[in-house]
Amino acid sequence: MVSLNRLEEILVRIRQLSGCELSLWDSLCNRLYATDGSFEGLDTSVRNFITSNATALEIAQVQYAKVMEEGRLIYVLLVSGADAPLTARLTVNQLENLSEAFREKIDKDSFIRDLLLDNLLLVDIRTGAAKLALDNEQLRCVYVVDGAARQDIPMIEDAVKDRGKSVICVVEEGSLTCIKDITDPSDEGELEEYASCIRKAFAREQREIRIGYGTVAHDLKDISHSYKEAHMAVKVGKIFFEDNRVMSYSSLGIGRLIYQLPVPLCKMFISEIFEGITPDEFDEETLTTISRFFENSLNVSETSRQLFIHRNTLVYRLDKIQKVTGLDLRVFDDAITFKIALLVVKYMKYVEEEAF
Repeated sequence: MVSLNRLEEILVRIRQLSGCELSLWDSLCNRLYATDGSFEGLDTSVRNFITSNATALEIAQVQYAKVMEEGRLIYVLLVSGADAPLTARLTVNQLENLSEAFREKIDKDSFIRDLLLDNLLLVDIRTGAAKLALDNEQLRCVYVVDGAARQDIPMIEDAVKDRGKSVICVVEEGSLTCIKDITDPSDEGELEEYASCIRKAFAREQREIRIGYGTVAHDLKDISHSYKEAHMAVKVGKIFFEDNRVMSYSSLGIGRLIYQLPVPLCKMFISEIFEGITPDEFDEETLTTISRFFENSLNVSETSRQLFIHRNTLVYRLDKIQKVTGLDLRVFDDAITFKIALLVVKYMKYVEEEAF
């Protein structure tokens, strides 16, 4: 239903243009708004008009008109003044057009939401696409903007208006979902640029958001897959890529696999690898050493240089880690095991925090 504020704006504007007074009633004979007090005491005549077969009627110099939607009465309009008949016809036309546009938007939003959530059969997708004039074979990519709300839609629309056609809607609270038309599925820059424009718009408002996007969907039925991928990109990004505010599904790496593991299996893995201390229990110095060692592809000389420590000091720290965990990070297989363990521990901590 069109908001009452929007209806009031229309009636006030028409009054200013026509010089006529207007009053709007719903189908249950409740007066919604009047531009002045001259429509008091007309409840009975409005009720009689509602039950009559007439679509327009003049009673005591007041023009009565019905506003319809698909053969159903939605409003009754009363107009008084010198140009009441013409004003009534024009106002009814505007209100019916507004109602139809609003209904089409609701239908489209509902269709898009069901499409993203994979709630539609193939025949329903084809029927809905034809009704809403959506090209089934248009390439599209889905973005999830975590931390955004419905009131941010105009800001995003303004930020991406030169980056191709897109649909923005609310699928779940706390985020917005954007569906962008894609011209070249192999152009990763096009996908990144769209996300970058959104992020910059929020940055200007000094707001931090996180964006995830999926792979390109080649038809409407694949949009739900792109949405699930975008949603996962946001979640996995929060856990394993805290500093990256924009994540694509294709760049999640092993984090995508770990995210889908059951927690009991993760606990079993950690307990089998580490009999005593676990990776998250190391002090800050040790964790920094491990992180920099991995960043430098297990290169002892480069790591010691970046940490401003002697090579022997780094070797001593690595020996200490091996003594505690049984894993020699200078050996590739042990380093891989340790790296995965760090990611698994991060994932387990995230799940525990989410549970509370």
